Amino acid sequence: MLVQILREFREAKDTISLDSLSRRLKIERSVLNGMLQTLVAQGKLSEVCNPEPGGCGCTSSCSGCGHKDVNQSLTKTYKLN
Repeated sequence: MLVQILREFREAKDTISLDSLSRRLKIERSVLNGMLQTLVAQGKLSEVCNPEPGGCGCTSSCSGCGHKDVNQSLTKTYKLN
C-alpha cells in the first residue's frame, strides 16, 4: 500500500491532501494518516499545512506551527521529497 501511495504522489506531481488521497485510494482517513506519517518519518514525504479560511496563515509545517489551537483547523497536505 505504501508503494501505491508513493505512486499517487509521483503521478500527481503536486501536493495532495489527506482527504483527497483517502477518497482516491478508498482508505479510511485515520488509517491513511498513519501510513503517511510512516512515509514522512522515512523522509519520502513532507507534510505541509494549508490554513483554511480564518486560520493563522502560518506557512510552517504542521508540527512546527506555534499556533497550537489553529492546528486543529489545518488541512494536512503532503508532497513528495
